Amino acid sequence: KPGSHRKRRPRRPLPGMMLHIDASEHAWFGDDRRDELICIMDDATSEIYYAQLVEAESTRTMMTALSEVVRTRGLFCTL
Repeated sequence: KPGSHRKRRPRRPLPGMMLHIDASEHAWFGDDRRDELICIMDDATSEIYYAQLVEAESTRTMMTALSEVVRTRGLFCTL
């Protein structure tokens, strides 16, 4: 689509080569609370390696997410 700021790129060929990390704020429970969903997903397979609702994204919540992925999946390699 013309003028789009995102360019399509091929997915990585092997699992663990690139992980996507995202935190999305939303009223997940349909009330006044606005929690954030932290998600870590593999680029090659779209498999979700980690997902957790937190009150607010922080260095601590992100490091907890990454350490859990390393503990359960092993080291990843982002090129």
